[in-house]
Amino acid sequence: MGGQVLRVSLSPTVTSLTESALADEILLLASISRLQALAGQHAIIAALMGRLGRDPAATLSFLERDLGLPSPQSVTEVRAEVFANRYYSDSA
Repeated sequence: MGGQVLRVSLSPTVTSLTESALADEILLLASISRLQALAGQHAIIAALMGRLGRDPAATLSFLERDLGLPSPQSVTEVRAEVFANRYYSDSA
């Protein structure tokens, strides 16, 4: 539940990367994976709080500001931006 990364799968194309570039790639993807795990916690807690009748706006604020859990939507936006800037711009 802490958002720890347990495993990273690598593509065969990593052999074309330098060690430094590979390290940067792994760190970036691990960071995004961590955010996705935290967003999963956010979604579960928000659903439970909703079942308890809590105000959705107050719950969202509490989860993001006080607990530091990003919303699933914000992580999806970050992931899309990173992938668009990093991968799609490289192939263009």
